[in-house]
Amino acid sequence: DQQQTDVVLRLADCYFMQKEFGKAMPLYNQVAGKRGFGADYAMFQIAMIQGAQNKPADKINTLKSVDNLFANSSMNGLVNMEIADTYLSDEKFKEALPFLQKIIFGKNNESLKPPAYLKSGLAYYNLDNFSEALKAFKTLLKQYPQSQESEEAIDNVRSIYVEQGNPDG
Repeated sequence: DQQQTDVVLRLADCYFMQKEFGKAMPLYNQVAGKRGFGADYAMFQIAMIQGAQNKPADKINTLKSVDNLFANSSMNGLVNMEIADTYLSDEKFKEALPFLQKIIFGKNNESLKPPAYLKSGLAYYNLDNFSEALKAFKTLLKQYPQSQESEEAIDNVRSIYVEQGNPDG
């Protein structure tokens, strides 16, 4: 049954990659409906289709369902990042923060932590909470100095200090 599910998911992914969402969606729904092997991934892909169809509220609800139904899924870091990104792209900075915090304080999300710190800093910055923004950026620089995100964090720290009239900071 796991093999059969895998074949269905691969077929759905082929349709997905060709942007044939009308053909992919029923296949993902079939797998998601069983709540077994691959259901978390199928629901994630359903959410991606909802996002591509410009249905951000549906996308967020589907992603939250993945997080609720599959608490131990290896997908949860990506799920939380995708929820946060959806809120951020809608300029709902406060709504994005809890999902970024889940990544930062979660286990097994190491590769997602640098972008989560950066995005948290940017969200706080956009909420005019400069002290929390600085804290997020500085934590990123301290814990992940070699990350791609650290350069952008340096620029943001510099901008905050200049805005606050503290160019020596």
